[in-house]
Amino acid sequence: MPVLYEVEHVTTYRYASPVAFGAHRAMFLPRSGPYGRILSYSATTNLALRVRWIIDALSNVVTLIDIDEPGAELSFTFRLRGIHYGVAEAEAFPLEARAEEVLVQHTPDEWQDLAGYLRPHAEDADGRSRGRTRIVMKPLRGLSPVGASCWC
Repeated sequence: MPVLYEVEHVTTYRYASPVAFGAHRAMFLPRSGPYGRILSYSATTNLALRVRWIIDALSNVVTLIDIDEPGAELSFTFRLRGIHYGVAEAEAFPLEARAEEVLVQHTPDEWQDLAGYLRPHAEDADGRSRGRTRIVMKPLRGLSPVGASCWC
């Protein structure tokens, strides 16, 4: 049975005297998936701000917050409303055959974020691992790895 839920998270920082704030990055949203999804969300502070949302290379929603004024106190309030379907419903969710392999388009920034995961972490004396990864990392249509499309 689906469950609706709401979360409010407040974090407050206090300083002895007013300080200037730069750009902030926050990750507070769970990923949507077969077990549930986010219906609405917001981020606010007690100071004037600009908020943008992006999705990083790992499918995390990142909140970019620019705070326009100094203050002796900074309070972040994050709110979200979601629905959770439960495990049984998620396991029964039909997956179309075409969804088994999805063409992923990475931006240059995402390739940079993923670079640490693309290099080998152990010796590959016989070359078996390199042969398998070459298939995954082969760019399509003659594109270079930066900004390329690959089957991942």
